[in-house]
Amino acid sequence: MRDRGDRVARAAKDMLTRPLGRVLVIEDETRSLKPHLEGLGDTVDTWHRRSWGEDEGRPWPSDGPYDAATLRALPSKEAMRMALSAAAAALKPGAPIWVYGANDEGGRSLGAVMEGLFDDPRTVHTKHRSRVFEGTRPQTPPDKARLEDWVIARDGRVGFPGLFAKSGLDPATALLIRACPTPKPQSRVLDFACGLGIIAQALHARAPEAEYTLCDADALAVEAARRNMAGAEVILSDTWTRIQGRFNLIVSNPPIHEGKGESYTVLEQLILGAHAHLKQRGRLVLVTQKRIKVEPLLGRAFKAVERLAEDTRFDVWQASKPKAQPSS
Repeated sequence: MRDRGDRVARAAKDMLTRPLGRVLVIEDETRSLKPHLEGLGDTVDTWHRRSWGEDEGRPWPSDGPYDAATLRALPSKEAMRMALSAAAAALKPGAPIWVYGANDEGGRSLGAVMEGLFDDPRTVHTKHRSRVFEGTRPQTPPDKARLEDWVIARDGRVGFPGLFAKSGLDPATALLIRACPTPKPQSRVLDFACGLGIIAQALHARAPEAEYTLCDADALAVEAARRNMAGAEVILSDTWTRIQGRFNLIVSNPPIHEGKGESYTVLEQLILGAHAHLKQRGRLVLVTQKRIKVEPLLGRAFKAVERLAEDTRFDVWQASKPKAQPSS
């Protein structure tokens, strides 16, 4: 995935060869455009939703006005339109934006997503199996110029475009909720990679006296979770980066998708790092697709591993008695 990101970023940098002024760089996972533009003499601000280590994400960009912007294509069209609207709200009227993506990620259709938000979207570069579109910010601001304009209200909770399961309850999470043991009063519960906070919400309804902490690397998910779990501790954290203390129960439906590909990084870090964040009799409960061979990985970190529930697609696992140090 990083190789794809690097070559897509190279396509964007091919078009950025002269000073532009104050530039907003959006969702550049390679973090290579900022130094490139600064080398040209630009002042650069970045906006990305996901946190990378200590580099925190944000749910919405800083106020402009900016002289130009770049945007790395996102997997969801609705998330793309939200990011484009945020960029349009931050740009000066008449300012350019370059939107870029890999051909096999839908790069050829980026112009259609830009329609109505930017004037004259057109392909300006095709190289490195990628495509770069350029458009111009209209004189009128976008209809949805604030984060609040993108709130999705569903089933008594709120979400935003681009969040997991389209801000709804997916079958894997539903299976986990049914199978998960009810927390004891005053116990500490961590909803890891919480998304909207659906798991924590459901457990809180069954055990309101427990203490809940939620964490996610996506700043937009954290914003939604704070609204859905008012009063709970909600932490913006790339896996365990900002998590302190130990818990009686850690629950998770860990993400395995990265763009259109797969990555087991979060799953592995969840399991191998949980031993340091569980109390002596604490338990880790997680759900995964059946095709993912998670039992051996759990066995590296825990002495007791059992399947709590399953259906045709998913398994719910419980792991307890954490080992002092997971085997490598």
